[in-house]
Amino acid sequence: MKVACLVLALCIVVAPIAEADRFGFIVYTLDPCYGFLLGSISVASPYCCEAVQKVIDDAVDYDDRLETCECLRDFATLKDVNVVHCAALFALCGIQTPYQITRDINCTKYVYFH
Repeated sequence: MKVACLVLALCIVVAPIAEADRFGFIVYTLDPCYGFLLGSISVASPYCCEAVQKVIDDAVDYDDRLETCECLRDFATLKDVNVVHCAALFALCGIQTPYQITRDINCTKYVYFH
């Protein structure tokens, strides 16, 4: 939970106030994934995958998708995060996205207007 608070604080500091609700939703929703993303467990649980799918499904427009990508990218920059697990999360959960969660992803390149 300490990491969730840190991520939320990071996202809120770097995001305008209007985006803070989106970042808070992502941080809260992905709580079942923190063990996997921090490397303390080696397999993403079904609850984690359901949470990831919920975050992706909730991003209904370009701005939501861009903010989601940026928050996930910012999460991957935290020092205790397992970057290999972050990058593999979507594939392990069977979720198709045009990007992986990495520290250096250019979200504007992979998030499209639909």
